[in-house]
Amino acid sequence: MPYLSKLSFAEEPGKQYLKDLYNSVVLKDIVKRNNIRDVELLERIIAYVITQIGTIFSANTISKFIKNEGRRVAPETILNYIKACEDAFLFYRVLRQDLQGKKY
Repeated sequence: MPYLSKLSFAEEPGKQYLKDLYNSVVLKDIVKRNNIRDVELLERIIAYVITQIGTIFSANTISKFIKNEGRRVAPETILNYIKACEDAFLFYRVLRQDLQGKKY
């Protein structure tokens, strides 16, 4: 994000730039390309994945989390939304490796 240097790394303009960049990626690249109708659900999934960085989770755990918030969503829908985020390079999936280091 080299444009931050043009903003002299000022806090408020930098935050606004990063928010605009995030919204541009989410709204233009993910929502429009994949014809996603439920943008709020996508934002909830993105927030969940970002807060769980470095931990193992599944579509079922996200589905249960969203169900606790009062909504129902199928794990297949969650997988589709995460795949769309991966295609936009917002996330990168890391395969789990066995303790021996040779098995996945």
